[in-house]
Amino acid sequence: MKLVRYLLESSTSLKKLTLNVNHDSIDYDIFYELLKIPRRSTICEVVVVDF
Repeated sequence: MKLVRYLLESSTSLKKLTLNVNHDSIDYDIFYELLKIPRRSTICEVVVVDF
């Protein structure tokens, strides 16, 4: 989560951040945390993919 936070807060030209997560081990509170992180890029899209 620290790396994701760093990327969202620091990357000025990030267009898309795709996270691959394992459905069995996911904690849904993480999604709420992701929404709270301020994004440096105004066009950044966060995509969560279940594998």
